Amino acid sequence: MKKSLLAVLTMMLAFTGISWAEGKTDLSGYMGPNFRMIDQGEDTKNDIGFGLAFNRVTFSGMQDVGPIVKKIGWKIEADFNRNTTYDLVYAYVQAYFSDQFSARFGHLKESFGREWLHPTYSLLTVDRLITPEAARAGLDYMGYSYGLEFLFQQEMFKAMVAAYDGQRGESFVGNQDPVLDYNVRAIVMPTAGLEIGANLQMKTLPGVFDGSDWACVPDDGVYSTDEDFYQTNSAMAYGVDLDYQKTFNEQMSLWAQAEFGTGDNYDELDPTDLEAEDTWQDYSWYSFQYFYVKALLMVTKNFGIHAAFASMDPNTNAGDEEDDYAGKNDSITKIIPGITYRWSDKTRTQIEVQLVTHQEGMELNDDMDVVEADDTSLTHFVLQQVLVW
Repeated sequence: MKKSLLAVLTMMLAFTGISWAEGKTDLSGYMGPNFRMIDQGEDTKNDIGFGLAFNRVTFSGMQDVGPIVKKIGWKIEADFNRNTTYDLVYAYVQAYFSDQFSARFGHLKESFGREWLHPTYSLLTVDRLITPEAARAGLDYMGYSYGLEFLFQQEMFKAMVAAYDGQRGESFVGNQDPVLDYNVRAIVMPTAGLEIGANLQMKTLPGVFDGSDWACVPDDGVYSTDEDFYQTNSAMAYGVDLDYQKTFNEQMSLWAQAEFGTGDNYDELDPTDLEAEDTWQDYSWYSFQYFYVKALLMVTKNFGIHAAFASMDPNTNAGDEEDDYAGKNDSITKIIPGITYRWSDKTRTQIEVQLVTHQEGMELNDDMDVVEADDTSLTHFVLQQVLVW
């Protein structure tokens, strides 16, 4: 990917025939040290202590180029929240053909879900309510990947079309899944302060025959080159969302967000209608679903209250049959009240309580009747300081 990126950049510059002009670079970052008490459940000792939710360092810049590609910008961002390793967040270049149209190429955040795309340094709650890890598969539609995005923006409309390799940690093409993932996202801004978004993503799912059965190995990085032992299926997800910001006066303001998403959950359960003679292309999947609402009301310029509600179900259509109760009633809900204190535009303290309920699904009682298992209720506490520099 690095070689391909360099080749494309070289072609762009050669095509314009214009030498680089003196540009502008910027070094910035943001960090979030926090204190947490994590409830592990009844008869289990809690986790308690200090940590660092994120510690990002960003190097970015912009160069004037020429008459066709007007500018080329770049962004490199890494997270050093661990003391032994770092995570690559962004590493891309962006070619601006006009003020309205640009193309972005490199290591990117896949454009699915408003909350996933919302910058970490300005989240309304301490954590994202819906994360790729928390939703138990399905939401692998969110994540970082290498790819190419085309972006269009005008006063009342934004659109993005993208292709990703979906390989996550892989950094170069070599015996990987030969089929890409595709993403479309659009946002309309009908009035001041209001954005309404929608996104659609199609993931290609490689199937590898291990000699006895087909296995799903999405983005595994090593695949058979023999067509008889490699086939592709697909999974699709879509979502809608909104973002609303309103300033009432010099002191009071409101920022609210809501989102709903659903799609094929290819990694949680076996296919829904598997038959022995099926090939990988014939498999179909259970569906996941999530939604949330959250808001931050700044009562004064410095003091505010925030609240959120979220629900995630990894298999909404599981357990439809009377004798099939596996996966039924196993959703996760979150209720979060909290306060936010803004010391300045770039420094804030957030305190919140996270009330998390895990539905434990269905079980057989002593009479062998199918009944709903008792829920597990957990209470987490978080104190976080965010500093943008």
